[in-house]
Amino acid sequence: MNGNESLSGRYLRSGHPTSTIGAARAEDYWRRGSQLGLYLACLVLIFGLASLNAQTQPGTLDESFSPVLNTGCSVLALQVDASDRIILGGIFTNVDGRPRTGVARLNRDGTLDEGFLPLLTNESGSSPLIRALLLGKNDRVLIGGRFSHVNGIARQGLAALNSDGSLDTDFDSGREVDFAIRAAFTPDEKVVVINLSGSSTFRVVRLNHEGSLDPTFQITNTFNGIVESVAVEPSGKILVGGGFDINTGNVLRQFVVRFHETGALDEEFRPQLPITGYGYVSVVSIIVQPDSRVLLGKYMLSGAAHPYARNSVDRIFTDGILDTSFYT
Repeated sequence: MNGNESLSGRYLRSGHPTSTIGAARAEDYWRRGSQLGLYLACLVLIFGLASLNAQTQPGTLDESFSPVLNTGCSVLALQVDASDRIILGGIFTNVDGRPRTGVARLNRDGTLDEGFLPLLTNESGSSPLIRALLLGKNDRVLIGGRFSHVNGIARQGLAALNSDGSLDTDFDSGREVDFAIRAAFTPDEKVVVINLSGSSTFRVVRLNHEGSLDPTFQITNTFNGIVESVAVEPSGKILVGGGFDINTGNVLRQFVVRFHETGALDEEFRPQLPITGYGYVSVVSIIVQPDSRVLLGKYMLSGAAHPYARNSVDRIFTDGILDTSFYT
């Protein structure tokens, strides 16, 4: 699901910790390689879930939609399937009083779908965490995050679930993925994954349909910083965003880059985003519109010219030029 998507006349949106589902957590502290010994709180997620009923009055909270998660939970990812069921990913241990570890599915009225029961565990002892959700054919769900087993079967950081929550054993990425934080399908249904190895090493890989590494895709550039978002254009080119830079020797590229289907850097794509005066900027979300223009969600920390952190959305054309008719 990209942005606010219709749900039979309703809408889902991110909210505040006061909504039924939601909590504020600074969950991800990743060390940047260019700043030894310093840890950057790269993402503070405040993610709530509410259903808005457009059939009564637009923007009115639908009080009948009230799933309950455990105290201190975080919902980090959402998808809506073809049957209007809502898949949640994040950090939680129960939904409506029933055990659920990091992933659950709700019926369209917000009640727990009892027929979807995957069990995630982590051999390290830390709580399972889901950061990436993708919907495939036949209601198959691709999950990415921090876990080591699904229903007792070894799957490291990335797995595919059948519509009932059982493990799709035909998909196995082996040890190619440690901690999948974002993922996207290509037009031919391969999977592009942002993988976090250790505390600070980010890698973008492309996997074949069964989960094996696609050797025809290789990125040789180094991301100096944090990688947080990915999207695939209809052409198959891959957009990658975050709080990073890539130095090719003659041009410094920051925050969002594009790669060809082979993994080679697209040298013609050079967006210039309005970021002057902010201390830190990261592109945390990328959405490719049907007309191929690209929406970029930015998180910006305060700097000398801007005393407050803020979120904003930019839109760029397919060549990377800023669409000045769109502003937030």
